[in-house]
Amino acid sequence: MPAAEILSPPEFTKLYAAYFHQFSGGCEAEISDDLELKVVSGPGTGHHVFLNNAYQEYLHAPASRDEILERFVHASIETLSQSNEAIDPDRIVPVIKDRAWLEEIQVSLVERGMRQDRMPEYVHLPYNSELIICFAEDSPLNIRYLTKEAIEGLDLDPDSLLPRSIDNLRRLIEPVEPFGGAILSLSAGGNYETSLILLDEVWETLSRQFEGELLVALPTRNVILVTSTGMGEWVDQMRDLAAAAHRDGSYPISPVLFVRREGRLEVHEG
Repeated sequence: MPAAEILSPPEFTKLYAAYFHQFSGGCEAEISDDLELKVVSGPGTGHHVFLNNAYQEYLHAPASRDEILERFVHASIETLSQSNEAIDPDRIVPVIKDRAWLEEIQVSLVERGMRQDRMPEYVHLPYNSELIICFAEDSPLNIRYLTKEAIEGLDLDPDSLLPRSIDNLRRLIEPVEPFGGAILSLSAGGNYETSLILLDEVWETLSRQFEGELLVALPTRNVILVTSTGMGEWVDQMRDLAAAAHRDGSYPISPVLFVRREGRLEVHEG
């Protein structure tokens, strides 16, 4: 196949199923639909695996097809192996999502035939008018979002969930590294960049580098951009960068610019 040829959704699904069979050690992956597999590991078992995120990442980096397939397949296998395992409270981390995420998940599940009374209830807290805080169990290959059902068995005070998850985040992420000048990009390992908005110490350090109020963009899960109200034309440039990243990137969150005030982000009206 020529290097420039892009796989269609059916072709990608077929290739993903082949990779899954190769690495899963006996599980059968049946193609249910474009970008959807049904995985059977034994009599009476059946789990659906959705390939939308893998396919979107492949479209952004076709040359990395094999690496993307292997990474997502191994993550799928890990998810299936953990489906009945208890949550480890020491690996619960906060994950920032846009408010539409929960509704989009429900719509997607309904379209795939899930009954309303079997919908998972994801644990979340409001953050501001655009964002929510979800919670997930971090693992080497995967992120497992927490449902109310999964967390009920934990000996965990609900009021302590957010502060405990923030402490876990500090311990589990890589050191925060800023890159750039008038517009900074923050790196923390690739999965939890947007969760950095919850770490006050990061923003206390950044506030000493800029004049004016800090402006923050969270266009995708692994992109966080920072400038300030005192940076003039750079503000418009960051707005354009955020809009482009949100439009073209994987795991989009928000194209909106936020301003940090009193320890939290709110929508920047400027």
